[in-house]
Amino acid sequence: MNPETMIVHYPGDSISSGPIYSRGYICCNAVVLLGENIAGLTHYDLRIEPGIYLNEIVNRMERREQFPNCAVVVGGDETHFKRNLRILEKRGIPVVNGYLDCWNEVPLVTKEIFESLRIKRNKNRFTLKEVLVVPETKEVLVHRSNLDYMKLN
Repeated sequence: MNPETMIVHYPGDSISSGPIYSRGYICCNAVVLLGENIAGLTHYDLRIEPGIYLNEIVNRMERREQFPNCAVVVGGDETHFKRNLRILEKRGIPVVNGYLDCWNEVPLVTKEIFESLRIKRNKNRFTLKEVLVVPETKEVLVHRSNLDYMKLN
């Protein structure tokens, strides 16, 4: 771990110009907001209303004159994931990619369909996810406990 990496503990979020990292996502959702020189990362489940925390982090970025250019959404819970997408749409923030594993269901998809989805679903239940955001390069990396890293932006 880079000593400059900001760690986001559950429940929480952070904004930084350096790398941001969080782990232990199961049913939680991550929203990555990418600005010109900074990024934001959230780690919440549905116990905290997405309309509250997501709007607040967007507002904090705007106060730093860094309106998010785009977002990447990573989720375990489909309801939470869809709420985040609606909030981002209302705020005018395009979602450029995402990953959803539906931890509470086993999607019946073939390997070909799985590989073709932009918002991917994993047929393995209870997959732990880690998210690393590198604002400088606009990279969003997700590691799933039983699979390799994947780059979402």
